[in-house]
Amino acid sequence: MILNVAALIAGAWWLQQQSQLPDLTDTAVLVPLGALWLFAAHRKGAAAGIAARAIAATAFAVAGFFWSAAMGYWGLARALPEPWEGRDIELSGVVAEMTQPAERGVRFVFDVETAYTPGAEVPPRISLTWYQPGDGVQVPNLHPGQRWRLSARLRRPHGNANPGGFDFEAWMLERGIRAVGYVRGDAPAALIEARVNRPAYVLERARESVRARLLRALEGRPYAGVIVALAVGDQHAIPPPQWRVFTRTGVNHLMSISGLHITMVASLAYLLVLRLWRWSETLTLALPAVRAAAAAGLAAALAYAALSGFAVPAQRTVFMLAIVAVALCWVG
Repeated sequence: MILNVAALIAGAWWLQQQSQLPDLTDTAVLVPLGALWLFAAHRKGAAAGIAARAIAATAFAVAGFFWSAAMGYWGLARALPEPWEGRDIELSGVVAEMTQPAERGVRFVFDVETAYTPGAEVPPRISLTWYQPGDGVQVPNLHPGQRWRLSARLRRPHGNANPGGFDFEAWMLERGIRAVGYVRGDAPAALIEARVNRPAYVLERARESVRARLLRALEGRPYAGVIVALAVGDQHAIPPPQWRVFTRTGVNHLMSISGLHITMVASLAYLLVLRLWRWSETLTLALPAVRAAAAAGLAAALAYAALSGFAVPAQRTVFMLAIVAVALCWVG
């Protein structure tokens, strides 16, 4: 089993080394590999067993390769069609994440629900910037979960491919954002619904609320941006001069919520509950202290990961801590 999992990961890794995505029709190679594995698996002898394991590992590597390719095709298929670049499109949708300040405006992720412009094809998730229209008119107060109808001009995301530099296009693809653009300030925009109560939007509103309260409480403090970054995963609150210092000193990676931070919070919750639980004979008889502490640690990790936005490192850490919690409950 371990060999097959390693082969699957190796196949996915090999796909990442390719300059272009392969033809998915080549997945037909899995058919003869499966037939060979069935043949070898039903044969007796050490040589047949070794052959069956080798064929299975090869099949898993090929499956990992083409599974990753299929994910790549699926992500690229949602791109904004070229004929619709630079054209005004009337849309309705929901502000999906916390807004971020931008030059002369505000930037936000928008989940597109309906495109009213005839024939328009728009990706389901886009990034928009709403610029200050001038003449004393302010950008509307945007919050996650708001449903808006507006007009936008879009383009495909593009970035510089400098060695060692930030890959903006890959970052957008990772987040499922397949178009960027701006809201047309000279076109009418209307708030359709003030709050859409889907779980993801409710979570984003909670993160926004925590960020706002922290910034108010720490107003004027030089470490306010760092506290916000470590609390809700919003690195944009760190001023650019301060971020340059972190980058040049090599500690910028500590400003993003990672497995280290989530594990630390989970460990503190585990130790606290473990100590307090043992003080009560009733609680200890009802549920062993180790199991209660493991559940508390996992709950704390899940809550912190949710508050941070459930980035990939946070998801990975929560899964690993869940395995540890199950193991502790199993032996406790």
